[in-house]
Amino acid sequence: MAEIIPVSRIGSLSHRLRKQGKVVVLVGGCFDILHPGHVIFLEKAKKAGDILIVILESDKKVKTLKGANRPIHNQKMRAKVLSALRVVDYVVALPYMKLNEEYDELIGRIRPDVIAITEGYT
Repeated sequence: MAEIIPVSRIGSLSHRLRKQGKVVVLVGGCFDILHPGHVIFLEKAKKAGDILIVILESDKKVKTLKGANRPIHNQKMRAKVLSALRVVDYVVALPYMKLNEEYDELIGRIRPDVIAITEGYT
């Protein structure tokens, strides 16, 4: 079972993993209603490295992205489901992030070897 960690720990954790020679893969998303496409994506992402870190959007961000009736499951519940997947090593519950620069700063702290994205994103 994956560990659910606070965003404040992710930089030091990632640094330690890289020092151990691990290839760190980062994915992010809402993962509100987990479906087979999510699972396939996460399985493929895991194959790109040794450690798969999932950064999980806040409830407020999901509402902004998906609409007023979302999320269906709150962030704590979504993190629990993701952490149960064997391919996921760490889940990071994000605070609400409004600006792209906030994501850039976070990615700079994590310094992943691979960032896995789905089609349609750049």
